[in-house]
Amino acid sequence: MTAVTGVTGVTGPGRSGEWVDVAMDGGVATVLRAPGSGARMSGSGPSRVSGSGPSGSGPSGSGPSVVLIHGAGGNASTWVPTLAAWSGLDLWCPSLPGRGHGCPVATVGEAAAWLGSFLAAAGLVRPIVVGHSFGGAIALELALDQPDALAAVVMVSSGARLRVAPAILEAAAAATPKHPLSTRFAFGPATDDGLIRAYDRLAARTPPEAALADWRACDGFDRLTSLAALRCRALVVYGDADVLTPSKYQRLLVNALPDADCVEVSGAGHMLPWERPGALAAAVRAEARRSAGDSIPTTPLAISP
Repeated sequence: MTAVTGVTGVTGPGRSGEWVDVAMDGGVATVLRAPGSGARMSGSGPSRVSGSGPSGSGPSGSGPSVVLIHGAGGNASTWVPTLAAWSGLDLWCPSLPGRGHGCPVATVGEAAAWLGSFLAAAGLVRPIVVGHSFGGAIALELALDQPDALAAVVMVSSGARLRVAPAILEAAAAATPKHPLSTRFAFGPATDDGLIRAYDRLAARTPPEAALADWRACDGFDRLTSLAALRCRALVVYGDADVLTPSKYQRLLVNALPDADCVEVSGAGHMLPWERPGALAAAVRAEARRSAGDSIPTTPLAISP
């Protein structure tokens, strides 16, 4: 079992979580952890986790754990406002390197190797890995390289090739701690400005150099010719108002994957996990039931407001 020696508590709207440090070879990963139904919080105080055996299933055999991977410029704290939507799931949200621990990753391959090491260190066996945008590319890369390590990969507002507009790369390069990159361009047009400001406040905890490295790694990612080789389940979730990874490319992605379904969320933009957290969590929850052996329809879903 995974050993936890203590935690620092965190409370999101409607659900509590905990900050946990996972000891890895050569470093530490900081993780936002929200145990599933029937599981207990680990305690109070500073935390450190070291993996010493499988813990991939959720509480009481309720299904696989869920690992959320943030997008470019994000960090684990950006998931705090969405915690209530993920109720009942055994949730792990690590910050990628360069956010307090380690150096920023230069490529998606580097990030995927780090993620594989994190899963092993945390004792997570065959979890569902949910990646947003850059995080989806990382999840796909890991699934291609280590297909037996995952129960399923969920790509959210992502793709097998991610090209970043020069204007975004220039803005990321010009960002400073006092003037971080605003993500307004990534949200759907109907998104409340307060939600965007709240996300940007949390994302500003990411050092600008780490955010820039993320965007550059995105821009260099291309696994289009490898999709037919994917051997684990895949779920593609996207918003029909996403201008960064548009719907037509999401449908091409799901059609190119050997065993995949898709969920289209009406009215959602690129920042779907924060615009419509309940819709994403419902789709992942259905995938978790499927992974646990329940019968789940395999036809594509469309979710409206």
